[in-house]
Amino acid sequence: MTFKFFARTILILLLLNSVTIVAQNVPIGSWRTHLQHNDAYKVAEYNGKLYFITTSLVSYDPSDGNIKVLSKAEGFSDSEPVLIETSLQNNLLMIVYKNGNIDLLKDNSIINLSDIKRQSSNLNKRVNQIYFYGSYAYLACSFGIVVLDLKSMLFIETYSNLGAGGDNVDVKSMVIKDDSIYIATTNGLYSANINAPNLHDYLSWKRLTVEMMNPDVSVRKILNYNDTLYISTDTLFFTYSGGIWKKLPFTGTHEEFRASGDELIILFKKGNLDAYSNTNFVLFWKSSKQYEILKKFELSFIGDCIYGTQGNYWVATGAFGLIKLDKNKKILENYIPNGTASTNYVNMNSWEDELHVNYNDYLSVFKNGFWSNYRFKKKVTLPSAWELVDGIKYVSPDYIRFKDQRITLKTDDGKVYVGSYVQGLLIKDENGLISTYSDTNSIFKTSANQTLVVDIKADSRNNIWFINDGTISPIVVKTSDNAWYSFKIDVGIEILHLKKMIIDQQGYIWGAVDKEAEGLVVFNHNNTFDDITDDEWKLITSFSGEGRSVGSLAVDIDNRIWIGTEDGITVFYSPENIFNTQETNSNCPVFEQRCLLSGQMINCIVVDSNNRKWIGTRSGAYLFNEDGTEQIYHFNVDNSPLISNTVNQISIVTTSGEVFFNTDKGISSYRSTATKSFNEKGFLNVFPNPVLPGYEGLIAISGLPFRATVKITDIAGKLAYETQAEGGTAIWNGKDSNQKKVQTGVYLIFISKEDGTELQVTKIAFIN
Repeated sequence: MTFKFFARTILILLLLNSVTIVAQNVPIGSWRTHLQHNDAYKVAEYNGKLYFITTSLVSYDPSDGNIKVLSKAEGFSDSEPVLIETSLQNNLLMIVYKNGNIDLLKDNSIINLSDIKRQSSNLNKRVNQIYFYGSYAYLACSFGIVVLDLKSMLFIETYSNLGAGGDNVDVKSMVIKDDSIYIATTNGLYSANINAPNLHDYLSWKRLTVEMMNPDVSVRKILNYNDTLYISTDTLFFTYSGGIWKKLPFTGTHEEFRASGDELIILFKKGNLDAYSNTNFVLFWKSSKQYEILKKFELSFIGDCIYGTQGNYWVATGAFGLIKLDKNKKILENYIPNGTASTNYVNMNSWEDELHVNYNDYLSVFKNGFWSNYRFKKKVTLPSAWELVDGIKYVSPDYIRFKDQRITLKTDDGKVYVGSYVQGLLIKDENGLISTYSDTNSIFKTSANQTLVVDIKADSRNNIWFINDGTISPIVVKTSDNAWYSFKIDVGIEILHLKKMIIDQQGYIWGAVDKEAEGLVVFNHNNTFDDITDDEWKLITSFSGEGRSVGSLAVDIDNRIWIGTEDGITVFYSPENIFNTQETNSNCPVFEQRCLLSGQMINCIVVDSNNRKWIGTRSGAYLFNEDGTEQIYHFNVDNSPLISNTVNQISIVTTSGEVFFNTDKGISSYRSTATKSFNEKGFLNVFPNPVLPGYEGLIAISGLPFRATVKITDIAGKLAYETQAEGGTAIWNGKDSNQKKVQTGVYLIFISKEDGTELQVTKIAFIN
């Protein structure tokens, strides 16, 4: 044992005795995607791993059972993959995305080819098939054929407008056999001599006549199996060999048709063969007298199937992910990455250490790095009223269909409140018991025969507030002693629709007005719920700037009210005076000599633990400093792993500082620097710790008092670094004041409150 190894071991042991390491931490500045992965569409095998497409690219390693979701955060170039195919000869996996972008995975390197994506935006860039031939990849596209040289990694040919008279044809599939190229198109089957002098000329391509098939029919797939051409239309299958066409003895709509191993594999949606009709099944075909039918996926979409190198079949299915079969077609197990229940969430809310998102009758909860998806049990009087659904999408009779969930609130006493656009309110108490509230058993009223609870908030006195939209009294409160009250908005409009609300530090309710009017309503109940004579209301329909329609509201640490409109942001800097003046006392923050984000639709505003403002728009997500005068970040799909520029909601898990972006394509998250602050000892977390050789990222010291002072010294007391926390987290790059990486050793971290009071000391180790 060398002295260096011994010293490193001692350092690690010393550190483990003094610091708790939290396993679910992710590095500062890192990204993650959070999507639904139950539905698998394509599958391929490369370098001993299985790759399959859900909402993302996913890898499964049979050697260790590891399942990993692969995205832009792991170095891939895009989101929404649609095709994958392996070339053994060229030792690569090709991934094609919905927008025409292409990645090549070659050993451990990712090569991006964006030529098709960068073509004119008016061009339909859909790639329908990947076909490898020697050292070339032929891409069958909606506009023709593109040829990629896999040695030079350059696109060398594009053949388009190949139809009669030079019309465009949508090429669904292609194959090369002998000296001919065959293409399956929406206008029939075409062929050309591969050695023709000008394949760009449509006259080089001839449309083939297939007996028993209309020449104009759409041909979906063509492939070469056992030196015979097989083609499929929407419902029919044919073979071509020795100049003779034959119709195969089965029909049906199908998802995929491929040769794998020594078989043809056809995945039917609704097929007709022998006793099988109008159901999903897989046909393994060797000849008209030798075939096998697998009818075990009646409830599931079947997207793809291959025969793997280890003698197993791998089937991409809906709801059940990737399924493994043995050589006798017996189901062994299935693989679904952990993820959400949907990609189309309508609402997202976070608390200290967890995130809740709602979709129809699902509630998905993210905690400790893991998603759990829930429905509510029908037997509401029994404990354990939650049930994991594990990706099964069909409805079980054991569940309440608490439909159209729109909002969730979790309170400090362990209760969970869920609001619906249809069925009112559901409350799960700390013992797991469920109660539901609608117009039939509560103070809530209906609108168009529906009980709409569209927002839920808690105030500092533990009262729970609700918007019961579409009613005369849309503000409802459940007090801390379980009394219920409703309040009519007295601003001259009989039914004023509200879509969301916030509660400021005075306890005023600020509501965004929807439909008939625009602007804000402010309500002061004066904490006398049973006395309406001292209630105050104010309707605000104009602000500084041009915006009128309020899409988002937030109250910051300084009790300033931030309002997002269809034309930027305005702020009420003195909300305590809102009822003392007839004037609208809002002003827009000025950034780059104009109102903040003027001209942009503001979808959401969220305040982090350092009083900075995260803002969601249709052009990505922004982070501004506390007064909106300095832009810190602008994340979009071109400069970050954010999966869409349309950011509808933002939530922050305050214990970790992870910021979640709910977009129109699913959820992305970013580990930020600002976390919840603590004023007492015992909450410190240093990550990573120890800092191992090769680590170049940031070090986060979390669980600090608000804007605490952090000093880092070596064991001898020499100062290495000093900084101030952002909220409850301080960041260090592991370098001293001269920007040199600190030496191997144990370092002390001294924590002081903002007033200078020393609070706590902890340790961090560096191993270089």
